[in-house]
Amino acid sequence: MQSRIMFWLDKVGNLLILQLVFVACSIPLVTVIPAAVALQRSLADFRSGDKTGVVLFAHEFRRAWKQSWALSLGGAALTIGLGVSTSFWYASGSGAGWLAVGFLATLASAACALYLGILVESEIQRDQDFRQWLLPAYERVMAQPARAAAGVVLFVTWLAAANSVPSVLFLTTGLAPAYFAHFAFTPRIRPVTRPAD
Repeated sequence: MQSRIMFWLDKVGNLLILQLVFVACSIPLVTVIPAAVALQRSLADFRSGDKTGVVLFAHEFRRAWKQSWALSLGGAALTIGLGVSTSFWYASGSGAGWLAVGFLATLASAACALYLGILVESEIQRDQDFRQWLLPAYERVMAQPARAAAGVVLFVTWLAAANSVPSVLFLTTGLAPAYFAHFAFTPRIRPVTRPAD
């Protein structure tokens, strides 16, 4: 019984370490996507029983930055643009404003689904840059729309909960989207192997 408790404490501790390293790597904001990619790969290793930790995360983060820095900058710009546009049209209070908010919400949902697909592709295609992730990620979303929608619903629900309880955001800001991506697209994930450096 005690060994089982220690086993689970060790697992939870490893996850918390990965989450904290993710938060530290995401502080500049423009590094969120490379940090998320590194976390996604680290969690894949974690699930398969391979070693994980700060050093291995840092290795994946450096590689993910080289592979996806442009995507990260674009993602940051898109997020800011959606936020500003939604606030503007929501404040207008007009019928056209509500139509615009609905359109932007749909666009944000599609972007969220694609983001989850990109996380999965980055886990599988570790030696490729983001341009090789985009089309397969889009195909995943289109092939499994119900599961992609479920991932988006989980994502939005988590954001609402995190907005009410800020500590939830701090403790799960990387882990939650990673597991939503895993949940949404698990059936099509192929076995992951760490490429030789």
